[in-house]
Amino acid sequence: DTEAEIIANSEHMKTLVSINLGENKIGDGGTIALAQSNYLHNINKLYLYKNKINCKGALAIVASFKNLNVLFIRYNPIEDAGNRAIESFKDQNPQCTVLY
Repeated sequence: DTEAEIIANSEHMKTLVSINLGENKIGDGGTIALAQSNYLHNINKLYLYKNKINCKGALAIVASFKNLNVLFIRYNPIEDAGNRAIESFKDQNPQCTVLY
């Protein structure tokens, strides 16, 4: 999660529109840091596949990243509440391709 927190707190990330953090062992702490970042508001493609994201991380992502066109969050141990939140996000954002 430390690496995700470094990314989340780097002002150099403010121009990014796509970020691939798949297969980086990111858990809820790192995911929440990304969601709360002041520098990742331009992200429209977010790849978080094959990490350690659970319900809290999934909830943070769908609450914070409203401009996504792609959310690839497959192969994470997300529980029922997180899956329901992702499904709701998908329904409310039909422009977004969601893979979970």
